[in-house]
Formats: sequence, C-alpha cells, structure tokens
Amino acid sequence: MKVAVLSDIHGNAEALDAVLERCDGLGVERIICLGDVVGYGADPGYCVDVIRDRADLLIAGNHDRAAVGLEDLSWMNQMAADAIVWTAERLDETQSALLSSLPFEHREADRHFVHGSPDAPETFPYILSESDARLALRATDARLTFVGHSHRAFICSEGEDEVVSVEGSYPTSADRCLVNVGSVGQPRDRDARASFCLIHPDEMTLELVRVAYDFTQTQRKILAAGLSPYLADRLSSGN
Repeated sequence: MKVAVLSDIHGNAEALDAVLERCDGLGVERIICLGDVVGYGADPGYCVDVIRDRADLLIAGNHDRAAVGLEDLSWMNQMAADAIVWTAERLDETQSALLSSLPFEHREADRHFVHGSPDAPETFPYILSESDARLALRATDARLTFVGHSHRAFICSEGEDEVVSVEGSYPTSADRCLVNVGSVGQPRDRDARASFCLIHPDEMTLELVRVAYDFTQTQRKILAAGLSPYLADRLSSGN
C-alpha cells in the first residue's frame, strides 16, 4: 500500500489540490496529514473540508489548535497571530470541531506520526538541525518517525552520517529514520514547490516528492484577504 504523509497545508488550496492530484496519479492508497491545515493562507475552510474527506489520519498542529482557541497566541509573532484570528473567524462549527478533536500523535506498527517532535508532541518543539533530529530519534523507539512543523523536508537515518534533503527515493534499511515531510502550503527550504513524503512499503523505500503549483493565484488570494504581504511573497522563494 502506497502511503502519502503530508503536513503544513496552511490554508493553501492550490498547493493542496496539486499534491492530491499527484497522489492520485501515483496510486496512493492512504493519506496521513501531520497537521497545520490552517494558518497563513486564505482558504482555511476549503483545506479543512478537503483534508477531512481525503486523509485517513489527521494529527493536530499548533496552528490548528490556535485557530480553535486551544493554544495561546502569545508565542506567535504578530503576523502569524493576525492570520490565526482571521482564520478563526472563517471556520464553521463543523470545521472547528474537527480541529479541536485531533490527537497530538499516532503510533502504528513501527511508525510514529507527530507534528513537531516525538519528545514533546503537546508542545510542538521545532527540529531545525541535524542534532535536533538525532535527539528526537532517541525519544522514540519507532523505526520510522514522521514530523512536519519546520517546513523543511529531510530524512535523517540513525546509521548514516549525512542528512538528505534532495527530492528522490531512499531505501529504508534496518536503521531507524526520522523524516520531515516538509510543507504543502508554505515551504521554507529554498524550494517553492509543495512537499510530501511517499512510503513505498513493497519496495522498502521513502520518497521525498516535490510538486509545482500556481502560487501566484495563492498570493493574490492572500493579498485580497488583507493578510500580511510577506505571507504571499515568501511563497515564490520557498523561504
């Protein structure tokens, strides 16, 4: 069964649609979302509805919880907090109820799924460096751990010296791996394309997948909504 693991959609309808179209073309049979469906982007309700219908498993992200009043906005910068307030006003009761009900993590077989880091799922720490990734690996006994949150795609293997972040397929050996699946809706790894990870169980490989989409339409929506122009500008550079 091919499994797509994605994260950090952030209200970006165009990126989400492009990723799901790629998943359909690849014959993906199961979709797992690691949270932050909303925040920053101009289509929060649409993204919640679509991912509710398409994802088999959905994990809570910090922006999801903030949008329904379950996280304090004081830890956010003003731009992000303003976007959350804007988002909260546009979610209906059903969408808010879904975001309020999401778990912080999920374990199954040899896999661990969490938004931030397995060492503290409920506080959403960032994994921003190789040392962070290797510390996070020590916090779980899972063979494969999948995270999002930093918007930077990479694979860190316990038995390998280098962290890989280039689009492509990588074997899942006996070594344990931590995979940051990147961001669908707001990449920050100098690649403007949407990102997700594909699990090929039959071939025992993980694939970092990038998908181009029309971010100019997304940018126009963000500006029309009165959200920060920076949220629109950064989509063209992936920073």
